[in-house]
Amino acid sequence: MEDILNETLAKGVELHVAGQFDLASQLYSTVIKLKPNHADANHNMGLLKLDMGHDLEALPYLQTALQEDTSIAQFWISYIKALIKLDKTKEAGRILVLAQESGFEDEAFLELYRKLDEINNVSTASKPQEKVVTQAEPNVLDTLKLDQAFKLAIKNTKEGLPEEAKRIYQDILAKFPKNKRAQQALDALNKPPQKVINQLINLYNEGQLAVVFEQAQALTAQYPDSFLVWNILGAANKGLDRVQAASHAFKKVTELNPTYAVGFSNLGVTL
Repeated sequence: MEDILNETLAKGVELHVAGQFDLASQLYSTVIKLKPNHADANHNMGLLKLDMGHDLEALPYLQTALQEDTSIAQFWISYIKALIKLDKTKEAGRILVLAQESGFEDEAFLELYRKLDEINNVSTASKPQEKVVTQAEPNVLDTLKLDQAFKLAIKNTKEGLPEEAKRIYQDILAKFPKNKRAQQALDALNKPPQKVINQLINLYNEGQLAVVFEQAQALTAQYPDSFLVWNILGAANKGLDRVQAASHAFKKVTELNPTYAVGFSNLGVTL
């Protein structure tokens, strides 16, 4: 079967190059019917649709090809170029960033960046008074498969890009609200590592309250939903006789985690 598909595809490419679009389309369609996610067949069909002037019809084929195999640079390039051609520049920019995060940084991708910059600059200069119509933010799963999105999020986390990883997990949850893996990973990113908490506790026990205050204060900006950080900040403020600031921090603890009895106890004692 695979040999038949390859022969059919090769013949389709031959007819495509020869300008016999209808016959090429029939052969590409035959391959896609037998194997709907065939990356090369979908990519070639997308290019054919563009050659025939059916730009909007080309998009789903190019998208399928990219979703099936993100290791092929041309699949990224063709999809991004099609988005630009359809004036979907915001989404094109988003996909271009994903391509860069996936390791594609050669001249062809740099040229796409320059193209988008040129379009954006011309648009801004020629239409200064027009209201910009906000497009719906594209979801990472529009381009990548679920397992590929997870791999990219993990890669971002390891490379010190937590905000990018959070965005991917949020996109996954937008499509699959009950996905426990994504929720657990997002929860982990929204709270500081346990070793950081332990370090603050050790500093507090050593009486270095000013240091604890500074570090905890910074962490509340980075992890605003971490009740443990707010609790440590409250304890540091209380130790420094900043009673009002301490009560504010402990109140935040009770709001973030109504089941955390220590937070209520600390708030009560401080008040």
